[in-house]
Amino acid sequence: MPRPGLPDQRATEGVTVVVPVREDHDLAAAVHDLVSTLDRIGARHRVLLVLADDSPVAAARVAEGLADRYPDRVEAVRRRPDPGDGAVPGTDLAVALAEHDHRRILLTDGRLAAARLPGLLAAARRERAELVVGYRSGGADPAGTRVSSRWNTSTRPGSTTLPAVELPAELRRRDARAVTFAVRQGNGRDEGGPAAVGHVACGTSSPRDPVLRAVLLAAVVMSVGACAAVAWTQTTLAYPDAVSHLLITRRVLDASTPGAAQLGGVWLPLSHVLALPFVVDESWYHAGVVPSVVSMCAYVATAGWLYRIGFALTGRRAGGVTAALVFCANPNVLYLQSTPMTEAVLLACLAAATWHLLRWCRDGDYRHLVATAVAVLGATSVRYEGWAFLSAVAVVVGVCSWRRSRAKVERWVLVRADLVFFGCLAVSGVVGWVVWNAAIFGDPLNFVRGEFAKPALWVGADERAVGDWAVSLSTYLHAVDHNLGPVVLVLAGAGLVCFAWRTRLRAEAPAVLPLLVFLPFFVWALHSGQRPLHVPEVGGDLYNVRFALVMVLPAALFTACLVAPANRAPLRYLPAVAVLVGCGHLALTGIATVEEAKAFRAGSAQRVDARAAAWLREHYDGGRVLMQSWSNETVGFDSRVPVRQVVYEGSFRQWEPALDDPVGQGIRWIHLRRTPGGEDSVWRRLHDSPLMHFEYKPAYADDHHIFYRRVDSPGVAAEVVDR
Repeated sequence: MPRPGLPDQRATEGVTVVVPVREDHDLAAAVHDLVSTLDRIGARHRVLLVLADDSPVAAARVAEGLADRYPDRVEAVRRRPDPGDGAVPGTDLAVALAEHDHRRILLTDGRLAAARLPGLLAAARRERAELVVGYRSGGADPAGTRVSSRWNTSTRPGSTTLPAVELPAELRRRDARAVTFAVRQGNGRDEGGPAAVGHVACGTSSPRDPVLRAVLLAAVVMSVGACAAVAWTQTTLAYPDAVSHLLITRRVLDASTPGAAQLGGVWLPLSHVLALPFVVDESWYHAGVVPSVVSMCAYVATAGWLYRIGFALTGRRAGGVTAALVFCANPNVLYLQSTPMTEAVLLACLAAATWHLLRWCRDGDYRHLVATAVAVLGATSVRYEGWAFLSAVAVVVGVCSWRRSRAKVERWVLVRADLVFFGCLAVSGVVGWVVWNAAIFGDPLNFVRGEFAKPALWVGADERAVGDWAVSLSTYLHAVDHNLGPVVLVLAGAGLVCFAWRTRLRAEAPAVLPLLVFLPFFVWALHSGQRPLHVPEVGGDLYNVRFALVMVLPAALFTACLVAPANRAPLRYLPAVAVLVGCGHLALTGIATVEEAKAFRAGSAQRVDARAAAWLREHYDGGRVLMQSWSNETVGFDSRVPVRQVVYEGSFRQWEPALDDPVGQGIRWIHLRRTPGGEDSVWRRLHDSPLMHFEYKPAYADDHHIFYRRVDSPGVAAEVVDR
């Protein structure tokens, strides 16, 4: 049985002590003892003296006098008929919920000895409880007035029976943790430490939450509407990467050498695996809209998780709604969730990991740590920035484990155990990818240094961000502004300050911080030349601006923190209204991701590729095609040549033989890309080969492409297309 003792002197968390005003105890002496004890242990505090309608007039005057004697520490308040927002009216707990601004509420009946407070608070910190109900086990009622209905409680083995009261809706919305302590009474005064610790089953937002259901329904409507609008404007596949993802997915099912090995290469595999059911039919594959269902489902799921996190951080449904709205109403998010890109799936994994990490940090339930590891595994299998997120989450797991341990000797043991428990599953995606690359390509780091993975393929020698930290930071911040808009950025900045001030980095607060790791990660990536990112303010154009969209998650959660617990319902939704204004302004001034995709499609190189693809689509009449896929994805996809007929660099044991002897491998068509400085492998191997003069004849040519056809095939007149 735990004994009372002083709490950790380093603690800065505050406590609001609720004392009902009645006539059967010395109120002045009780308050003096409480304040003196709380001062002695260094706890930030406030004592609420709750006056009811039947409180004696004399006692009420004493309470008001005590409030004057201890300003900012003691406050006399009256019960309100309706505390609002679902709290139980007419109770001391309802008053405390409306008035408190500290980490914990201690609900007493005013007769517990102040000497018991250090033990109660120390045990409450160990249990990570926000509500502490202290009562005397000698038959007295629970501290304070009774709370109506039921409160599902369970106790540790051997403990006394705890009183049954209901956890109000306010605490259920906050996902609060509550404990109940029984203190034995002897010789007319309290003695001993906490006799029982009851763990209260606290409610959380769930699918039964009507507001959560409304958020999910609204997300579905917005997702379908945005997808229809994007399809109508024919920009579903405007990003060339969207075409690349579809090609990879389709080749797993239907290629010259189909199978799981098609997943190897530069792109991480999870998004392609999820999209497999949606490319079974070739018409679905070419439409692009059907495979976008994966992104759309991820969008809806992310909205739900953000609502839950915002709800838990603020204790208000308005906080959850605000967090979901920052994400759902963002026009860049709406566009990318309407495409078969990977961003929406990554955001869903990050949101899920953050939600379960917050629950584990708060409750210590290892089921949530397992769920966190699964979500992180998903993130690391979608995009490489998920690997940076993995590292940040591991730090949070270690910090929370360290805090949870009481004995210094036990700390490292607990930290190592939790990190191993988390890491074995969370790191398996990274390890699996390294092993996969070793098995498929003979190089475990092929995704970094392979022929089609080298940063030099994308990063030019004139990239201003390379080697310049200031330009790298400025570029990424401008990209964040293009993705989120200035209004949301200002709200998120203010919310970050509120988040830091209110949480004081208490147990669950660090769970949100890994979402900030993407800022330094991408700044490093730009500085080191791993990936390019252009914004008009620095580079003059838009390129890879979507890399900053991941910052929408921390922006959503920090904006939600502007929902103040003390605000009445109408005021709580002011941040949400501001978010709508900001997203509307962003949509009117230009959606950066859409503008980038359209500009790429409208470029001269893409126009030439489109003409070449249109020619091949019209004249292709069957037979195997030798074509390098890298840099020719648009030609291969838009030409509608069946992928099973294309021999490309991923065709196992067919690619090299086809380059050496295309006739012997049954190649009927050969595509050569001759873009100056960007010639492909087929051009380098075959453009001056005698085969191109005797066995094959040119059928189409422009400044970038040449199509050759076997001479024994029905003749197709060669034509030259100007740029």
